[in-house]
Amino acid sequence: MKWLLLFLFSSSSAFAQLDYSAETLFRHHPLAVFLKGQVGYGVKIWDKSGPQKEFLYGYTRAALMAQTSGTLQSYNLEFHLAPISIFDLYVGTGSVIRMSNSLPTFDCDQVVCKDSNLSRQYIGVRNAMAFGPYYLMNDWRMTYQDPSKNDRVFADELSSLLGSAGRDILTQDTALIGYKFDPEYSVGVLNQYNVMKNFANSTNMAVLFARREWKEWSALLGPGMHHDRNNHTHPTFLFNLKWTGNKGVTLF
Repeated sequence: MKWLLLFLFSSSSAFAQLDYSAETLFRHHPLAVFLKGQVGYGVKIWDKSGPQKEFLYGYTRAALMAQTSGTLQSYNLEFHLAPISIFDLYVGTGSVIRMSNSLPTFDCDQVVCKDSNLSRQYIGVRNAMAFGPYYLMNDWRMTYQDPSKNDRVFADELSSLLGSAGRDILTQDTALIGYKFDPEYSVGVLNQYNVMKNFANSTNMAVLFARREWKEWSALLGPGMHHDRNNHTHPTFLFNLKWTGNKGVTLF
């Protein structure tokens, strides 16, 4: 780990690049609002890119992230290794600080969610592909979660799921399939499936979206359905706005 940090942050290679971005998200059900920022530093480990082959390179990268929704604060440190830019392996660690006595869809008198913290360690893989006007992006992640209070099942605001007392493992898969009919505009389907391992429960959200990309901005919005942990389905609406000041070595 020490040598990885030294390599990333002291390299004077012309391949080294800084990246930074910020985004906000609103979801109607279950209610979610947050503001997130991140900064990363990456180094290309090989590069054969060129016209119509922009993805032919690999990189390693470290990133810091902070997210707030007012009463919920989270912080993460991640390390990435992409053997090729369209295939990104990553590991991360982080914590959530809760400063509220309530969470949407949870009874905080029965489950651990008020005045408690949550530590997380995770591994994941992201990949992206494009075929003419069609594109696909997928992010699979497995997160080990440890609440600061372990006398009862705990609430996880990432997935709207319950975790087993003491520790549980959350698996998430987020897939996006889109069709770009204009350089700036595309439409498609976004799906996120969440499942908790020990305290067995799951959620799923499917959204039909419209997306616009212009300059350093991108916006995605659309209606959808959310299937909750109690086996009920609710209409929802999702809006995401992202600003990318500099992409650095990342492709997506």
